[in-house]
Amino acid sequence: MADEDLRNDKNIAIIVITLASRAAIRGGISPELAFTMADNYICDIERQKDKKVIAKKAEEYEEEFARQVMEAKKSPETNHYVEKAKDYIYKHLHNVDIHRVWEETGINGDYLCRLFQKYEGCSVEEYIRKEKIKQAKELLQYSNYRIQEISEYLSFSNQSSFTKCFKLETGMTPKEFRKSCFKQTR
Repeated sequence: MADEDLRNDKNIAIIVITLASRAAIRGGISPELAFTMADNYICDIERQKDKKVIAKKAEEYEEEFARQVMEAKKSPETNHYVEKAKDYIYKHLHNVDIHRVWEETGINGDYLCRLFQKYEGCSVEEYIRKEKIKQAKELLQYSNYRIQEISEYLSFSNQSSFTKCFKLETGMTPKEFRKSCFKQTR
């Protein structure tokens, strides 16, 4: 019975964290940040053995989401359309289409490009490239996928194009990057 009560309290805390993360996204924080926070908080809740600690932590985490929303609202460095575009790009990174980004935001492509330049310091295309390379770095470091497979997954026209973009962004080829990650783990 005690185990069932503990599980029930954990489930309630997880629901609170999940709902708070969704509300925080609607409140203006990036989905990536909200999901990372939620994942970390849920893992912490799962480790707990005391019902009072679980309830206290759930409340603290809910308050932290609210603090993050307040910070996001204070920051003049965000724009609703840019954030909406970034969210779409994040969700469709493996097959992102610039015209769909424009459609999703509901604004003119030229205007979105000017907003990206103002708030992100780069064009929409550059932002997409940087995000793809960030994803590629994670796949190179933490997976056994071949470079060709990563290139295809991220919808580069060919492996040569992928390598060129990767080197432009990181200063090394995907193969060199993977080797450097392997050396660091030894």
